[in-house]
Amino acid sequence: MLSNASRNALTTRAPRRASGHGGFAMVEVIVAVVLFSLVAATFVDSLASSQRTYNKGRAKTTAAHLATEAMEKIRGLSYTNVGLVGGDPVGSIPTAPETVTLSGVTYTITKTVDWVDDPIPGTSTFTKHYKSVGVVVTAAGISGATPVAEYTTLVAPPVQQVVASTQSIRVVVNDMYPASTVLRNARVTLKIGSTTVRTAVTPTNGAVVFSNLPTATYDITVTKSIWWGIRRWTTMAEDLPGGASGQGREDLTAGENVTKTIRMYVPVKLLANVGGTSCSGVKTVSLTASWGTETFTLGFGSSKLFTTVNGRTLHPGAGYTLQANCSSPVKVAGPVAVTIVPPLYPLFTTDYTQTVNFP
Repeated sequence: MLSNASRNALTTRAPRRASGHGGFAMVEVIVAVVLFSLVAATFVDSLASSQRTYNKGRAKTTAAHLATEAMEKIRGLSYTNVGLVGGDPVGSIPTAPETVTLSGVTYTITKTVDWVDDPIPGTSTFTKHYKSVGVVVTAAGISGATPVAEYTTLVAPPVQQVVASTQSIRVVVNDMYPASTVLRNARVTLKIGSTTVRTAVTPTNGAVVFSNLPTATYDITVTKSIWWGIRRWTTMAEDLPGGASGQGREDLTAGENVTKTIRMYVPVKLLANVGGTSCSGVKTVSLTASWGTETFTLGFGSSKLFTTVNGRTLHPGAGYTLQANCSSPVKVAGPVAVTIVPPLYPLFTTDYTQTVNFP
């Protein structure tokens, strides 16, 4: 049997052990709560990201359905009715965009109809051979002004029908890489000053015709993007309105029919890595293009990323010359001729950068 002293000792020690275990349990609870909070935050963020992806996917599917439905309705019209009210070609399609709200998302459906010039060899170049119909769908809160779905189709007359033009501007859109490749689904805009006069989307032959135009000075601009606006084509500087080639602006006179060719490309980059660890002086690197040269001092750095030369973005297929210099000891590396040829152009997933290493 235990003595009174032993029982008192056990009784005294027991609460201390219980108190110790209680403190340890509290630490475990706190750690568990922190871990749970971290896991829950990650889960919530992942869930939100999945929901956004799901919403975009659902919006894209719905937009494709709306665009297809709108296109089928237009195809059901007679050829003479395929056109916009008060437009050219004139028809029965309302000019104002249509809005539809489905599952809490408001979709805007915009329709365009333009003449297409696709002459048979030996015939007049400036005639209205058939029509190009475009349907663009945007989703409020999902894509902003960027199209979620954008379809084009061609509508031919029931019989051979040639309609003479008065003043007209035919615009051909080419991709610079590969050279002179026609660019479809590019949006061509015709302006007088700041006022938009006409717009059209290029079909498979890359050409649109703006006919029955009044005499005036017109500015021609072209835009095109892929993958929800992630990457955009850039117009060649010479072909912009007021550019050196004169392709971006036309002073249209009475009875004049002209063709304008606009060149576009997806910009690329060039990274120059300059070694020369023994260089104790000024280290520079220069890039020369057909339109000029730019030279940069690297300072303590050893690389330079070129995205432009004299304000113009770099484009694939063009020839460039790189050179690196060190003032002390005097050392010249280069010149190195570079032609930027991106793989899978223009579908590269990030801005393509070609690298040149100097010793």
